[in-house]
Amino acid sequence: MKKTREFLVAVALLVTGGVATFVTQEQSAQAAGRKTTVSVVLEPQNRQAMIDAVYDTVDPSSQAYHKYLSTSQVGDTYGQPTAKLNQFKAYFKRYKLATAVYPGNLMLKVSGQYSNVLKAFKAKLVTSKHKVNVTLPKTLAGQVDSVVGLTMGAKKAKVIKNTKATTRPNLKLNGADFSKQYGAQKFVDNYQLNALYDKGLEGQGQRIGLVMLSDYNKGDVATYLQKNGLAADTTRLHKYYAVPKSQVTQAFKLPAAMPAQMEASLDVQQAASLAPKAEIDTFLGTMSGTTNTPVMTDASFLNTFAEAISRNIDKQISTSYTVGNEVLGFGELPLSETKEEYSQAFDTLFQQAALQGITIFNASGDHGPYDSPNKKPNLSIPTSAYEVEVGGTQLPFSKKLNGKQVTVTKERAWGDVVGLSKEDISQVYSRGVAVAFQSLTQLRGIS
Repeated sequence: MKKTREFLVAVALLVTGGVATFVTQEQSAQAAGRKTTVSVVLEPQNRQAMIDAVYDTVDPSSQAYHKYLSTSQVGDTYGQPTAKLNQFKAYFKRYKLATAVYPGNLMLKVSGQYSNVLKAFKAKLVTSKHKVNVTLPKTLAGQVDSVVGLTMGAKKAKVIKNTKATTRPNLKLNGADFSKQYGAQKFVDNYQLNALYDKGLEGQGQRIGLVMLSDYNKGDVATYLQKNGLAADTTRLHKYYAVPKSQVTQAFKLPAAMPAQMEASLDVQQAASLAPKAEIDTFLGTMSGTTNTPVMTDASFLNTFAEAISRNIDKQISTSYTVGNEVLGFGELPLSETKEEYSQAFDTLFQQAALQGITIFNASGDHGPYDSPNKKPNLSIPTSAYEVEVGGTQLPFSKKLNGKQVTVTKERAWGDVVGLSKEDISQVYSRGVAVAFQSLTQLRGIS
């Protein structure tokens, strides 16, 4: 069993750190009669004790080493007590709002008419600070870290245009050749996974969790597996919805959601092909701007992680999505949380995950430590001390891109191609000269 766990950790590190998808938040729930959902992140009963407990689980000298908690144990020890949670429910019920508590008692999901949400939170738009201020009764406010996903000020949704690849795969190749040139075997050869396969470690008895902001077609995954010469078994792909299934289905049909759909498909295809005997659990949220969704992207992303962590069925959870940036924040819409509060919200969830024995992996994106052009290093959100940031590597190549001859003589960190602009790097990726998978560069000392 220990060897199987070893395999899944390696695959989770190397497989699911794809290119981070940036989400613009350009729609709100302000239309008359619209419903919305916001997240209320709660303060742990004793945060320092919770942090200490997390470190104890990885300290060989501690009696708590590798001893993990259930969601109910997390809730009883560090979450808010039932009496306090009932006070929150009673308060929001006065405004005709429904309140759901995620297992672990560290986060609430509050849903209802947008106008009633504004009243319950006494929301006020502070234009000078580009912020929505919220106020709760003193008896509740002391237990609240942040309110996520409440906005005031609608804007037209921005549609992200797709970049068409100029090189298409040769679909006439047999499974082995296709896999070696384009798919799973290319990854295996470059990142030495054969050493695990030779031991019979293919993910059997394990589960990989993927947090995504789009649905995907299982048939697409089956086709990819078949083209790689693998069994096209989709019964091991499982879907869990962080928002009503109807919202996810609606978003999936819209052209504006295509970038998120491609990202979701890529993530599932990678995980399913490199861990061919593992169960793949996909946790699905939505993006505002791609559908008439009642939940903003920041709250949807947080809720989807909460869903995955509170179900507690996966010991490794990965995402290649992101909302916001350490420097730029979230975009044009004022929100009820700052970028610092949003990061703290993920810290709380990821601390809970660590106590449950779950490792979180997060794609760092295509530009190394500089997610946005800036003098100081900056990363996409979520960033947390309780996650593993996953970067990629650029394989050697020589091609003329956008009128420039670009030559990379040795493998290097992805996004670290001298002389290439952001647009050039996108061209490198789309033309297939970079390995279309990610690895944890720290493991291999590549710089």
